[in-house]
Amino acid sequence: LPSGVDWALYGWVCYSQRRAVLEALDAPRYPAAIKRRARYLHPGIHLSANNVRDIIRLFRARGIVEPVHVAGRAHPSYALTAQGQVLQRLQWEGEARRP
Repeated sequence: LPSGVDWALYGWVCYSQRRAVLEALDAPRYPAAIKRRARYLHPGIHLSANNVRDIIRLFRARGIVEPVHVAGRAHPSYALTAQGQVLQRLQWEGEARRP
């Protein structure tokens, strides 16, 4: 197991909607684009744009994502922080090990 990982935070992220949003953030995205990507990666998931915005708010409070302001756009995109990237990598590795 990797050292220096906040395992309580990792466990919190492992719920289906939060996990789908984390996996969808492979590049800076707007909430609507996060929703589309998450639905593509997890075809049966029930996820609305409001769910995504709520999850982004929770992720920001825990230091998992940060806003990325784009010139000429009124609303920010969101990208993973270093901590978010570690959690995403752990999530992908966990999925790869699953039989």
